[in-house]
Amino acid sequence: MSNWRYFLTLLFALIIFVGGCSTLPGHKETEASFIDRQVSLARHQQQNQELATALRHWQVVLLLNPNHIEAQQQQSQLTKTLKQEASAAFKAGMSAFRSGNHRKAKTQFLTTLAAIPTHREAKQKLQAIQRARMIKAQQQKAAKETQSIGISPAEQLDQQEDGQPGYPAAGQVSSRQSPGGIQALQAMLKKGQYQSLIKKSATVINDENRSIINHLLGQAHSGLTQDSISKNMLDKGSLHFANASKLLPNDKKIAALRKELATAYHQNGRRLLSNDIDKGIRYLQLSLGYDPSNRHVQNLLKQSQAMKKRLSEIGEKK
Repeated sequence: MSNWRYFLTLLFALIIFVGGCSTLPGHKETEASFIDRQVSLARHQQQNQELATALRHWQVVLLLNPNHIEAQQQQSQLTKTLKQEASAAFKAGMSAFRSGNHRKAKTQFLTTLAAIPTHREAKQKLQAIQRARMIKAQQQKAAKETQSIGISPAEQLDQQEDGQPGYPAAGQVSSRQSPGGIQALQAMLKKGQYQSLIKKSATVINDENRSIINHLLGQAHSGLTQDSISKNMLDKGSLHFANASKLLPNDKKIAALRKELATAYHQNGRRLLSNDIDKGIRYLQLSLGYDPSNRHVQNLLKQSQAMKKRLSEIGEKK
């Protein structure tokens, strides 16, 4: 087999084991036995309604044997079915997007990409939803911070005219300002104003209340860790988790967050392996950092590193 065909085969195989295949073709495996295994896996995935994964298996078969009749038929049929599924999902996503239901729209656009990973418009709409969420989050954060210092709309207007949008003038404190101290921090924690709590804590902490405030800070960083995981901002979540685990080393929530981070890095690592193997491997390594005993991640990392090495060898030969 020529280098370029073997190179493409390895790329397809990489996508396949990310989709569920637990083994890769060994150096001693014959091409015929490898094809037979791919046919078996394709049929199995079709029975489980994993059509996109099944299609990738058939594509590998055709890459090695372009005259394979069953693979030709199944590729044609699955391609047509997946296009129909993608079209229906994208249409439903657009309907939800126009009505403002971004949660449902996101689900439908992800379904579209599961069927057709290269669907450009679905990717664009997901990016638009993410931008809208970020803008909304920033607006909510600004509103909460303004509310937390007790400024009325009239005062905000006066201060905006003075060139200070929504905050007291230098050297002045609003008569409605919160009394500060631990109670104010507890209120911020209850409202989910984690960043405000962290900033405020620096102005009220002392030797007498340090242990109480450190506990509140730990809870705030735990909340920020959870928020970061939900937004798929894992590296940021890891930083907050490091602070939370130092401040709350024996808290039960820390163990739960550690497990969530391990799972999130694992899932994202698997997804990234098909288009960014270096980042995918890094995410799997980070997953093991949070859950070193996970055998599935250990095996996947080992396979990924072997695949990277083999791809490098093929690239050098070319």
